[in-house]
Amino acid sequence: MRSFLLCPLLLVVLLFSNCKKVTEVTQVVQPNLTIFKTLQPGNWKYDGTSKTYYNDISVPELDDHTVQTNGVLAYITFDNIVYEALPDVLDGITFICRYQKGIFTVESQHADGSAPTTPPSGAIGLKIVLIDSDTQ
Repeated sequence: MRSFLLCPLLLVVLLFSNCKKVTEVTQVVQPNLTIFKTLQPGNWKYDGTSKTYYNDISVPELDDHTVQTNGVLAYITFDNIVYEALPDVLDGITFICRYQKGIFTVESQHADGSAPTTPPSGAIGLKIVLIDSDTQ
């Protein structure tokens, strides 16, 4: 008689001991925005104080919120195949970027700080990635 009661009891213990608590996870995906521009050779200007050539690009997507909160990444390419992340030094020339509301600037100067003799002579592809972010 005991064995008949023991079997259902063991079955109940086995059935309820395998219960798992399921936690639902909600993930919010923040979309990124990629902007492609071209730095034209005729648009470089020289700043004698900083000894740099600079090229300003209009980027209306750089609003106050983006400048203050979001991430901004930049890449340049000379052949639309290989991209270099900014800042970077290529063939002794330093490329850096700055941005503010509505304007993205790429600067070029010799890596040793000396004044370059000429600005970049060819078109340079520019990829700007705006990464949406939340603040706390």
